[in-house]
Amino acid sequence: MEFKWSTPTRRSPTGQDLPIIPNEIYIAILESFVPSSRFPKTSEIRTLRSFAVACRFFCHLALPRMFERLLFDGSGDPRKMGAFNSGGWAHAVITGKPPALTTAAFVKCVVFQNWTDDALGTHIPMRGWLSHLVGFHCQALEAMPNLEAVVFSRADVTVDHVRALRNLQKLRVLEFRGRNTWDVAKLENDDDAYGDGGLGDPRAEGGFGAYIERVVIDDEIEEEDVDGDQYTSLPLPDWGSKALAACPKLRSLVLDSIDMLVTLGNCLKVEAAIQGEASVTTVDGSAPLATRKVLDLELNLPLVYGGREERYVLDVFTSGGAWALSYLSIESLRIVVPPQYAKQVFVDHGVQTIVEAITKTATARLLKLVRLEILTLGHTFAGPKRLDMETLTTLASDICPRLERLYFGGMTWTIKRE
Repeated sequence: MEFKWSTPTRRSPTGQDLPIIPNEIYIAILESFVPSSRFPKTSEIRTLRSFAVACRFFCHLALPRMFERLLFDGSGDPRKMGAFNSGGWAHAVITGKPPALTTAAFVKCVVFQNWTDDALGTHIPMRGWLSHLVGFHCQALEAMPNLEAVVFSRADVTVDHVRALRNLQKLRVLEFRGRNTWDVAKLENDDDAYGDGGLGDPRAEGGFGAYIERVVIDDEIEEEDVDGDQYTSLPLPDWGSKALAACPKLRSLVLDSIDMLVTLGNCLKVEAAIQGEASVTTVDGSAPLATRKVLDLELNLPLVYGGREERYVLDVFTSGGAWALSYLSIESLRIVVPPQYAKQVFVDHGVQTIVEAITKTATARLLKLVRLEILTLGHTFAGPKRLDMETLTTLASDICPRLERLYFGGMTWTIKRE
């Protein structure tokens, strides 16, 4: 289906023809309401919907933005989802309805949210519908030729999901946010004991996908959740960690704990061994294929230290320091301190104290690290700015021999080499 359009004509209330406004002006107006640099917000979707019904040209501009990011929310009653019924739309896509296929081509990001039995509550009387609904939503993914990102948020990760992910040739980003659950029994089983078969080997077909470059894992733990024991397990099961390690184009990781960093690193080393390569560092810092993947690492550390705020930074270099052997080619490391503890790290301790502590206590060496960032999101702190160049060069020579830039809060230092 093709949406035909022409430049909108203009008439006065009396019917007199008015000069045509260049299309570029209309585009600029829409851009001022809904910037194209990010996905539209929920309120902006309503703006786009109103814009789209004005004329065919406006529809041509607004419709792709409306479908850039789709939320498949399992907690709502499918009969009361208003203007966008994801189930009805997904069914139209997989049955080949032209309007649905046209909009499917606009989708760049899909979010599976609240796809669990608990989230469904009483909205669906027959809980057995859940697997059926997930099934045809996953089939719809494969009809989205420009899909670049898939997000799981408080959802069941099933065999259907993984099969669909493996077939998406433009998928570059995979995110696991919130506490997701995993259908481990089916994922680990490779026969038809469960009716539709399982997947078995997590390494098959490139793990989660042969084209994935960036993975985000964030449990989104709130401070009040830390006191209990409900968050002692990792956000990914063993099968999931092995599948991530098998993604051949993985280059960027965003993780929410050192434990996850270590666990995934161990899987990377096992992957290297399976490929028949040595998994130990060499004198020149070269890395085997499986550990050469990750070039960019971000750690968003949780609210768990309480009274030892400087450990947010130090534990990355000291706690389980052997993790560095699993990420031998990291060039950029970003450590994000929670805003609640930022003052203690950036003002009370300051850059000199933190850098000295890292240099003295680090058990991890990052031989190819070029850029080190220690920051907190949304804030810039003007703490103690003094940093002896001797202290910085010692950090570089002992821990990060290729380090070129250090970012600490809102400050930057450059290491000059002869």
